[in-house]
Amino acid sequence: MGDDLYLDISAHHGGYASDFLLAFVHPFADKYRPVLTPVLFILTHLFSGEYAFYRDVNLALLVVNVALVGYLAWLLSRRWAVSLGAMVVAVLSRFDWYYVLQVYGVMEGLALLFALLTVIAVQRAYKQQSFRALAWANVAFVLAEFTHERYIVLCAFLITAGLLIPLRGGRWVRILAVILPAALALLNYSIKVFILRINFFTGGGGRSASLSLPEIAGFMRDGLITVMGNNVGPPYLSALPAASQGPLGSMLAALVWLPVVALGLLVLARDIPAIRSEPRRLRKYALGLALFVPLLFSASTTFRQEYRWLYAPYLVTILGCCWALGHITRARILVPVAAVILFSGIGTVDLFYSQYVDNIYFFAAQERADAVHRQVIDGHRGDLSSATVFFVTPDSTFQWFDTADGGIFMVYAPGTVVDARFVADALQVCQAVSPKKLRLVYQVGQSSLKDITATTVARCRSLRQ
Repeated sequence: MGDDLYLDISAHHGGYASDFLLAFVHPFADKYRPVLTPVLFILTHLFSGEYAFYRDVNLALLVVNVALVGYLAWLLSRRWAVSLGAMVVAVLSRFDWYYVLQVYGVMEGLALLFALLTVIAVQRAYKQQSFRALAWANVAFVLAEFTHERYIVLCAFLITAGLLIPLRGGRWVRILAVILPAALALLNYSIKVFILRINFFTGGGGRSASLSLPEIAGFMRDGLITVMGNNVGPPYLSALPAASQGPLGSMLAALVWLPVVALGLLVLARDIPAIRSEPRRLRKYALGLALFVPLLFSASTTFRQEYRWLYAPYLVTILGCCWALGHITRARILVPVAAVILFSGIGTVDLFYSQYVDNIYFFAAQERADAVHRQVIDGHRGDLSSATVFFVTPDSTFQWFDTADGGIFMVYAPGTVVDARFVADALQVCQAVSPKKLRLVYQVGQSSLKDITATTVARCRSLRQ
Protein backbone atom coordinates (compact mmCIF):
# COMPACT_ATOMS: atom_id res chain seq x y z
CA MET A 1 0.00 0.00 0.00
CA GLY A 2 0.97 3.66 -0.35
CA ASP A 3 2.75 4.26 2.98
CA ASP A 4 4.91 1.18 2.54
CA LEU A 5 5.67 2.02 -1.10
CA TYR A 6 6.60 5.61 -0.24
CA LEU A 7 8.93 4.25 2.45
CA ASP A 8 10.73 1.97 0.00
CA ILE A 9 11.06 4.73 -2.62
CA SER A 10 12.25 7.25 -0.04
CA ALA A 11 14.80 4.86 1.47
CA HIS A 12 16.38 4.19 -1.93
CA HIS A 13 16.24 7.69 -3.39
CA GLY A 14 17.85 9.91 -0.77
CA GLY A 15 14.82 10.54 1.44
CA TYR A 16 13.61 9.24 4.78
CA ALA A 17 15.53 6.19 6.10
CA SER A 18 18.07 6.46 3.29
CA ASP A 19 21.10 7.12 5.55
CA PHE A 20 21.87 5.16 8.73
CA LEU A 21 23.55 7.96 10.69
CA LEU A 22 21.02 10.60 9.65
CA ALA A 23 18.28 8.21 10.74
CA PHE A 24 19.04 9.12 14.37
CA VAL A 25 18.45 12.83 13.83
CA HIS A 26 16.17 13.04 10.78
CA PRO A 27 12.50 13.96 11.43
CA PHE A 28 10.01 12.99 8.75
CA ALA A 29 6.48 14.36 8.24
CA ASP A 30 6.68 16.09 11.65
CA LYS A 31 7.60 12.79 13.32
CA TYR A 32 10.88 12.14 15.14
CA ARG A 33 11.43 8.45 15.89
CA PRO A 34 15.18 7.81 16.29
CA VAL A 35 14.70 4.20 17.41
CA LEU A 36 12.39 3.26 14.55
CA THR A 37 14.11 5.04 11.65
CA PRO A 38 17.47 3.18 11.85
CA VAL A 39 15.51 -0.08 11.97
CA LEU A 40 13.60 0.95 8.84
CA PHE A 41 16.90 1.83 7.13
CA ILE A 42 18.22 -1.67 7.83
CA LEU A 43 15.02 -3.44 6.76
CA THR A 44 14.47 -1.45 3.56
CA HIS A 45 18.07 -1.96 2.45
CA LEU A 46 17.93 -5.65 3.23
CA PHE A 47 14.52 -6.45 1.74
CA SER A 48 13.62 -3.57 -0.64
CA GLY A 49 10.31 -4.55 -2.30
CA GLU A 50 10.23 -8.13 -0.98
CA TYR A 51 7.08 -7.78 1.10
CA ALA A 52 7.16 -11.33 2.49
CA PHE A 53 10.38 -10.60 4.41
CA TYR A 54 8.87 -7.59 6.17
CA ARG A 55 5.85 -9.68 7.09
CA ASP A 56 8.10 -12.38 8.54
CA VAL A 57 9.96 -9.81 10.66
CA ASN A 58 6.62 -8.51 11.94
CA LEU A 59 5.49 -12.05 12.68
CA ALA A 60 8.66 -12.68 14.66
CA LEU A 61 8.02 -9.48 16.63
CA LEU A 62 4.45 -10.59 17.28
CA VAL A 63 5.69 -13.95 18.58
CA VAL A 64 8.10 -12.20 20.97
CA ASN A 65 5.38 -9.81 22.17
CA VAL A 66 2.88 -12.60 22.66
CA ALA A 67 5.48 -14.53 24.68
CA LEU A 68 5.99 -11.43 26.86
CA VAL A 69 2.22 -11.15 27.32
CA GLY A 70 2.16 -14.80 28.38
CA TYR A 71 5.04 -14.21 30.79
CA LEU A 72 3.29 -11.20 32.32
CA ALA A 73 0.05 -13.17 32.58
CA TRP A 74 1.90 -15.88 34.49
CA LEU A 75 3.60 -13.34 36.78
CA LEU A 76 0.21 -11.82 37.59
CA SER A 77 -1.79 -15.03 37.98
CA ARG A 78 0.78 -17.79 38.63
CA ARG A 79 -1.43 -20.06 36.49
CA TRP A 80 -0.13 -21.61 33.27
CA ALA A 81 -3.65 -22.12 31.91
CA VAL A 82 -4.30 -18.40 32.29
CA SER A 83 -0.97 -17.57 30.64
CA LEU A 84 -1.78 -19.81 27.67
CA GLY A 85 -5.23 -18.27 27.27
CA ALA A 86 -3.76 -14.75 27.29
CA MET A 87 -1.29 -15.69 24.55
CA VAL A 88 -4.02 -17.21 22.38
CA VAL A 89 -6.26 -14.13 22.48
CA ALA A 90 -3.25 -11.84 22.00
CA VAL A 91 -2.56 -13.65 18.70
CA LEU A 92 -6.20 -13.74 17.58
CA SER A 93 -6.86 -10.10 18.46
CA ARG A 94 -8.46 -7.97 15.76
CA PHE A 95 -6.25 -5.10 16.92
CA ASP A 96 -2.94 -6.65 15.79
CA TRP A 97 -3.68 -7.10 12.07
CA TYR A 98 -1.76 -3.95 11.09
CA TYR A 99 1.27 -5.02 13.18
CA VAL A 100 1.89 -8.00 10.91
CA LEU A 101 0.47 -7.15 7.50
CA GLN A 102 1.95 -3.67 6.93
CA VAL A 103 5.64 -2.84 6.51
CA TYR A 104 5.21 0.04 8.96
CA GLY A 105 3.78 -2.49 11.42
CA VAL A 106 7.33 -2.94 12.71
CA MET A 107 6.88 0.47 14.36
CA GLU A 108 3.88 -0.75 16.36
CA GLY A 109 5.54 -4.07 17.17
CA LEU A 110 8.76 -2.49 18.44
CA ALA A 111 6.96 0.15 20.49
CA LEU A 112 4.76 -2.51 22.08
CA LEU A 113 7.82 -4.67 22.81
CA PHE A 114 9.44 -1.84 24.79
CA ALA A 115 6.13 -1.04 26.53
CA LEU A 116 5.77 -4.66 27.66
CA LEU A 117 9.36 -4.66 28.92
CA THR A 118 8.52 -1.49 30.88
CA VAL A 119 5.60 -3.23 32.57
CA ILE A 120 7.66 -6.36 33.33
CA ALA A 121 10.40 -4.24 34.92
CA VAL A 122 7.83 -2.35 37.04
CA GLN A 123 6.33 -5.64 38.18
CA ARG A 124 9.80 -6.78 39.24
CA ALA A 125 10.43 -3.48 41.02
CA TYR A 126 7.11 -3.92 42.85
CA LYS A 127 8.02 -7.42 44.02
CA GLN A 128 11.63 -6.65 44.91
CA GLN A 129 11.18 -3.01 46.01
CA SER A 130 14.15 -2.36 43.77
CA PHE A 131 15.10 0.96 42.20
CA ARG A 132 17.42 -0.89 39.84
CA ALA A 133 14.46 -2.68 38.25
CA LEU A 134 12.61 0.62 38.02
CA ALA A 135 15.64 2.17 36.33
CA TRP A 136 15.48 -0.58 33.68
CA ALA A 137 11.78 0.22 33.28
CA ASN A 138 12.79 3.80 32.43
CA VAL A 139 15.29 2.55 29.85
CA ALA A 140 12.54 0.54 28.15
CA PHE A 141 10.26 3.58 28.38
CA VAL A 142 12.74 5.79 26.54
CA LEU A 143 13.01 3.23 23.75
CA ALA A 144 9.21 3.02 23.53
CA GLU A 145 8.60 6.79 23.40
CA PHE A 146 11.31 7.31 20.77
CA THR A 147 9.86 4.49 18.68
CA HIS A 148 6.37 5.99 18.75
CA GLU A 149 5.55 9.17 20.68
CA ARG A 150 2.15 7.83 21.76
CA TYR A 151 3.96 5.79 24.40
CA ILE A 152 5.14 8.93 26.17
CA VAL A 153 2.06 8.39 28.34
CA LEU A 154 3.89 5.52 30.06
CA CYS A 155 5.54 8.22 32.14
CA ALA A 156 2.28 8.43 34.16
CA PHE A 157 2.58 4.72 34.94
CA LEU A 158 6.23 5.07 35.97
CA ILE A 159 5.57 8.16 38.10
CA THR A 160 2.76 6.28 39.85
CA ALA A 161 5.11 3.35 40.40
CA GLY A 162 7.73 5.68 41.87
CA LEU A 163 5.15 7.12 44.27
CA LEU A 164 3.56 3.85 45.38
CA ILE A 165 6.32 1.23 45.41
CA PRO A 166 8.18 1.26 48.78
CA LEU A 167 11.62 1.29 47.21
CA ARG A 168 14.69 0.46 49.25
CA GLY A 169 17.27 3.24 49.48
CA GLY A 170 15.53 6.07 51.24
CA ARG A 171 13.88 9.36 50.38
CA TRP A 172 16.18 10.48 47.55
CA VAL A 173 15.70 7.21 45.72
CA ARG A 174 11.91 7.77 45.88
CA ILE A 175 12.30 11.31 44.60
CA LEU A 176 14.54 10.15 41.73
CA ALA A 177 12.04 7.41 40.86
CA VAL A 178 9.36 10.09 40.34
CA ILE A 179 11.52 12.71 38.62
CA LEU A 180 13.29 10.37 36.17
CA PRO A 181 10.30 9.35 33.98
CA ALA A 182 8.97 12.93 34.01
CA ALA A 183 12.38 14.19 32.83
CA LEU A 184 12.58 11.55 30.09
CA ALA A 185 9.11 12.48 28.83
CA LEU A 186 10.08 16.17 28.87
CA LEU A 187 13.24 15.31 26.93
CA ASN A 188 11.19 13.79 24.12
CA TYR A 189 8.85 16.79 24.02
CA SER A 190 11.68 19.32 24.14
CA ILE A 191 13.67 17.73 21.31
CA LYS A 192 10.65 17.78 19.02
CA VAL A 193 9.17 21.15 19.91
CA PHE A 194 12.15 23.33 20.82
CA ILE A 195 15.08 21.82 18.91
CA LEU A 196 13.52 20.28 15.78
CA ARG A 197 10.55 22.71 15.88
CA ILE A 198 7.95 20.18 14.78
CA ASN A 199 4.54 19.22 16.15
CA PHE A 200 4.65 16.84 19.05
CA PHE A 201 1.64 14.69 18.09
CA THR A 202 1.19 14.34 14.32
CA GLY A 203 -1.39 12.00 12.86
CA GLY A 204 -1.84 10.44 9.43
CA GLY A 205 -1.03 12.53 6.38
CA GLY A 206 1.01 14.95 8.48
CA ARG A 207 -2.14 16.27 10.17
CA SER A 208 -1.71 17.55 13.72
CA ALA A 209 -3.47 15.27 16.22
CA SER A 210 -6.53 16.55 18.05
CA LEU A 211 -6.22 18.11 21.49
CA SER A 212 -9.96 18.78 21.82
CA LEU A 213 -10.95 17.35 25.19
CA PRO A 214 -14.59 16.59 24.24
CA GLU A 215 -13.38 14.79 21.10
CA ILE A 216 -10.75 12.87 23.05
CA ALA A 217 -13.35 11.90 25.68
CA GLY A 218 -15.62 10.62 22.91
CA PHE A 219 -12.85 8.53 21.39
CA MET A 220 -11.94 7.18 24.84
CA ARG A 221 -15.55 6.11 25.36
CA ASP A 222 -15.67 4.46 21.93
CA GLY A 223 -12.28 2.83 22.48
CA LEU A 224 -13.34 1.38 25.82
CA ILE A 225 -16.58 0.05 24.32
CA THR A 226 -14.63 -1.48 21.44
CA VAL A 227 -12.06 -3.13 23.72
CA MET A 228 -15.00 -4.66 25.59
CA GLY A 229 -16.17 -6.40 22.41
CA ASN A 230 -18.63 -3.90 20.92
CA ASN A 231 -17.01 -2.60 17.71
CA VAL A 232 -17.60 1.14 17.26
CA GLY A 233 -16.68 3.25 14.27
CA PRO A 234 -17.05 3.26 10.49
CA PRO A 235 -16.17 0.04 8.61
CA TYR A 236 -13.02 1.60 7.08
CA LEU A 237 -11.62 1.76 10.63
CA SER A 238 -13.49 -0.95 12.54
CA ALA A 239 -13.99 -3.60 9.81
CA LEU A 240 -17.62 -3.95 10.95
CA PRO A 241 -19.49 -1.87 13.56
CA ALA A 242 -21.41 -4.01 16.02
CA ALA A 243 -24.50 -1.80 15.62
CA SER A 244 -24.83 -2.95 12.00
CA GLN A 245 -25.36 -6.52 13.24
CA GLY A 246 -28.32 -5.73 15.51
CA PRO A 247 -28.89 -8.32 18.27
CA LEU A 248 -25.92 -10.39 17.05
CA GLY A 249 -23.55 -7.49 17.71
CA SER A 250 -24.90 -7.13 21.26
CA MET A 251 -24.62 -10.87 21.89
CA LEU A 252 -21.02 -10.90 20.68
CA ALA A 253 -20.12 -7.96 22.92
CA ALA A 254 -21.69 -9.75 25.89
CA LEU A 255 -19.21 -12.61 25.38
CA VAL A 256 -16.48 -10.15 26.42
CA TRP A 257 -17.92 -7.59 28.81
CA LEU A 258 -19.99 -10.01 30.92
CA PRO A 259 -17.04 -12.19 32.06
CA VAL A 260 -14.74 -9.13 32.38
CA VAL A 261 -17.24 -7.27 34.57
CA ALA A 262 -17.97 -10.42 36.58
CA LEU A 263 -14.26 -10.90 37.26
CA GLY A 264 -13.92 -7.27 38.28
CA LEU A 265 -16.83 -7.50 40.71
CA LEU A 266 -15.53 -10.73 42.21
CA VAL A 267 -12.07 -9.38 42.86
CA LEU A 268 -13.48 -6.14 44.28
CA ALA A 269 -15.78 -8.12 46.58
CA ARG A 270 -12.71 -9.98 47.79
CA ASP A 271 -10.53 -6.90 48.33
CA ILE A 272 -12.85 -4.15 49.52
CA PRO A 273 -13.45 -5.63 53.00
CA ALA A 274 -9.67 -5.92 53.50
CA ILE A 275 -8.70 -2.45 52.19
CA ARG A 276 -9.33 -0.70 55.52
CA SER A 277 -6.87 -2.97 57.32
CA GLU A 278 -4.52 -3.31 54.30
CA PRO A 279 -4.64 -0.05 52.28
CA ARG A 280 -1.62 -1.19 50.26
CA ARG A 281 -4.01 -3.38 48.28
CA LEU A 282 -5.08 -0.20 46.51
CA ARG A 283 -1.61 0.12 44.98
CA LYS A 284 -2.26 -2.57 42.41
CA TYR A 285 -5.52 -0.95 41.31
CA ALA A 286 -3.82 2.44 41.07
CA LEU A 287 -0.98 1.01 38.99
CA GLY A 288 -3.42 -0.76 36.69
CA LEU A 289 -5.42 2.41 36.10
CA ALA A 290 -2.23 4.45 35.64
CA LEU A 291 -1.31 2.05 32.82
CA PHE A 292 -4.70 1.57 31.14
CA VAL A 293 -6.15 5.09 31.18
CA PRO A 294 -3.10 6.89 29.67
CA LEU A 295 -2.78 4.25 26.94
CA LEU A 296 -6.46 4.66 26.09
CA PHE A 297 -5.98 8.45 26.17
CA SER A 298 -3.06 8.30 23.73
CA ALA A 299 -5.08 6.06 21.39
CA SER A 300 -7.82 8.72 21.47
CA THR A 301 -5.70 11.83 20.85
CA THR A 302 -6.47 11.82 17.15
CA PHE A 303 -8.90 12.88 14.47
CA ARG A 304 -9.77 9.24 13.74
CA GLN A 305 -9.29 6.31 16.08
CA GLU A 306 -7.46 3.50 14.33
CA TYR A 307 -7.83 0.07 15.84
CA ARG A 308 -4.11 -0.68 15.88
CA TRP A 309 -3.75 1.90 18.68
CA LEU A 310 -6.25 0.00 20.84
CA TYR A 311 -4.06 -3.11 20.98
CA ALA A 312 -2.08 -1.82 23.99
CA PRO A 313 -5.13 -0.95 26.17
CA TYR A 314 -6.71 -4.22 25.01
CA LEU A 315 -3.69 -6.18 26.26
CA VAL A 316 -3.77 -4.29 29.57
CA THR A 317 -7.42 -5.35 29.93
CA ILE A 318 -6.44 -8.97 29.27
CA LEU A 319 -3.60 -8.77 31.79
CA GLY A 320 -5.94 -7.25 34.37
CA CYS A 321 -8.27 -10.21 33.87
CA CYS A 322 -5.31 -12.57 34.31
CA TRP A 323 -4.45 -10.92 37.63
CA ALA A 324 -8.10 -11.24 38.73
CA LEU A 325 -8.19 -14.91 37.72
CA GLY A 326 -5.19 -15.57 39.92
CA HIS A 327 -6.78 -13.89 42.96
CA ILE A 328 -10.51 -14.60 43.00
CA THR A 329 -10.32 -18.11 44.49
CA ARG A 330 -8.00 -20.76 45.81
CA ALA A 331 -10.03 -23.55 44.20
CA ARG A 332 -7.80 -24.92 41.46
CA ILE A 333 -10.59 -26.20 39.20
CA LEU A 334 -12.54 -22.94 39.08
CA VAL A 335 -9.75 -20.83 37.63
CA PRO A 336 -9.30 -22.89 34.41
CA VAL A 337 -13.09 -22.96 33.94
CA ALA A 338 -13.33 -19.18 34.35
CA ALA A 339 -10.35 -18.74 32.02
CA VAL A 340 -11.97 -20.88 29.32
CA ILE A 341 -15.20 -18.85 29.53
CA LEU A 342 -13.33 -15.54 29.37
CA PHE A 343 -10.83 -16.34 26.63
CA SER A 344 -13.21 -18.34 24.44
CA GLY A 345 -15.61 -15.39 24.45
CA ILE A 346 -12.88 -12.92 23.54
CA GLY A 347 -11.52 -15.23 20.85
CA THR A 348 -14.97 -15.76 19.34
CA VAL A 349 -15.49 -12.00 18.96
CA ASP A 350 -12.10 -11.51 17.31
CA LEU A 351 -12.57 -14.42 14.92
CA PHE A 352 -16.00 -13.10 13.90
CA TYR A 353 -14.73 -9.62 13.07
CA SER A 354 -11.64 -10.96 11.32
CA GLN A 355 -13.91 -12.06 8.46
CA TYR A 356 -14.37 -8.40 7.55
CA VAL A 357 -10.76 -7.24 7.71
CA ASP A 358 -10.79 -6.13 4.06
CA ASN A 359 -13.23 -3.37 4.99
CA ILE A 360 -10.42 -1.56 6.84
CA TYR A 361 -8.80 0.93 4.51
CA PHE A 362 -5.25 -0.32 5.18
CA PHE A 363 -6.14 -3.80 4.01
CA ALA A 364 -8.50 -2.80 1.20
CA ALA A 365 -5.64 -0.68 -0.13
CA GLN A 366 -3.27 -3.63 0.20
CA GLU A 367 -5.65 -5.91 -1.71
CA ARG A 368 -5.93 -3.40 -4.55
CA ALA A 369 -2.17 -2.84 -4.62
CA ASP A 370 -1.67 -6.61 -4.78
CA ALA A 371 -4.08 -6.70 -7.73
CA VAL A 372 -2.04 -4.00 -9.51
CA HIS A 373 1.11 -6.06 -8.94
CA ARG A 374 -0.49 -9.31 -10.09
CA GLN A 375 -2.65 -8.16 -13.02
CA VAL A 376 -0.73 -5.19 -14.38
CA ILE A 377 2.93 -5.60 -13.47
CA ASP A 378 3.21 -9.40 -13.63
CA GLY A 379 0.54 -9.78 -16.31
CA HIS A 380 2.06 -7.23 -18.71
CA ARG A 381 5.68 -6.96 -17.64
CA GLY A 382 6.93 -7.13 -21.21
CA ASP A 383 4.47 -4.48 -22.45
CA LEU A 384 4.59 -1.90 -19.67
CA SER A 385 7.16 0.40 -21.26
CA SER A 386 5.05 0.70 -24.43
CA ALA A 387 1.66 1.06 -22.70
CA THR A 388 -0.41 3.75 -21.05
CA VAL A 389 -2.11 2.26 -17.99
CA PHE A 390 -5.42 3.80 -16.93
CA PHE A 391 -7.02 3.20 -13.53
CA VAL A 392 -10.69 4.16 -13.50
CA THR A 393 -12.02 5.23 -10.11
CA PRO A 394 -13.71 8.31 -8.68
CA ASP A 395 -11.84 7.69 -5.43
CA SER A 396 -8.67 9.80 -5.52
CA THR A 397 -7.22 7.98 -2.51
CA PHE A 398 -6.44 5.00 -4.76
CA GLN A 399 -3.81 7.08 -6.57
CA TRP A 400 -2.01 8.14 -3.40
CA PHE A 401 -2.85 5.60 -0.73
CA ASP A 402 -2.84 2.39 -2.79
CA THR A 403 -0.21 2.95 -5.48
CA ALA A 404 1.86 5.88 -4.12
CA ASP A 405 1.00 7.94 -7.22
CA GLY A 406 2.35 5.19 -9.46
CA GLY A 407 5.33 4.55 -7.21
CA ILE A 408 4.36 0.88 -7.14
CA PHE A 409 5.93 0.60 -10.62
CA MET A 410 9.22 2.09 -9.36
CA VAL A 411 9.37 -0.61 -6.68
CA TYR A 412 8.16 -3.66 -8.60
CA ALA A 413 9.10 -2.76 -12.18
CA PRO A 414 12.44 -0.96 -11.67
CA GLY A 415 14.00 0.52 -14.76
CA THR A 416 10.67 0.63 -16.60
CA VAL A 417 9.11 4.04 -17.25
CA VAL A 418 5.38 3.47 -16.86
CA ASP A 419 2.79 5.99 -18.01
CA ALA A 420 0.17 5.47 -15.29
CA ARG A 421 -2.93 7.66 -15.24
CA PHE A 422 -5.83 7.92 -12.82
CA VAL A 423 -9.22 8.95 -14.20
CA ALA A 424 -12.69 9.29 -12.72
CA ASP A 425 -14.56 7.50 -15.55
CA ALA A 426 -13.88 5.52 -18.71
CA LEU A 427 -14.87 8.43 -20.96
CA GLN A 428 -11.70 10.24 -19.91
CA VAL A 429 -9.69 7.35 -21.34
CA CYS A 430 -11.16 8.13 -24.76
CA GLN A 431 -10.27 11.80 -24.39
CA ALA A 432 -6.72 11.17 -23.21
CA VAL A 433 -3.78 11.82 -25.54
CA SER A 434 -0.84 9.43 -25.39
CA PRO A 435 2.06 8.72 -27.75
CA LYS A 436 1.87 5.05 -26.84
CA LYS A 437 -0.34 2.80 -28.93
CA LEU A 438 -1.14 0.18 -26.30
CA ARG A 439 -3.71 1.08 -23.65
CA LEU A 440 -4.52 -0.98 -20.56
CA VAL A 441 -7.66 0.02 -18.67
CA TYR A 442 -8.70 -1.24 -15.23
CA GLN A 443 -11.80 -0.51 -13.20
CA VAL A 444 -10.89 -0.20 -9.50
CA GLY A 445 -13.22 -2.05 -7.13
CA GLN A 446 -13.39 -2.17 -3.35
CA SER A 447 -10.58 -4.72 -3.11
CA SER A 448 -9.85 -5.76 -6.71
CA LEU A 449 -9.27 -4.64 -10.29
CA LYS A 450 -11.33 -5.49 -13.35
CA ASP A 451 -9.74 -5.41 -16.79
CA ILE A 452 -12.08 -3.29 -18.95
CA THR A 453 -9.59 -2.66 -21.75
CA ALA A 454 -11.64 -4.36 -24.48
CA THR A 455 -14.95 -2.68 -23.65
CA THR A 456 -13.31 0.72 -23.20
CA VAL A 457 -11.39 0.56 -26.50
CA ALA A 458 -14.61 -0.48 -28.28
CA ARG A 459 -16.48 2.40 -26.68
CA CYS A 460 -13.78 4.87 -27.69
CA ARG A 461 -13.94 3.65 -31.31
CA SER A 462 -17.72 4.05 -31.42
CA LEU A 463 -17.46 7.59 -30.08
CA ARG A 464 -14.95 8.56 -32.77
CA GLN A 465 -17.18 7.26 -35.59
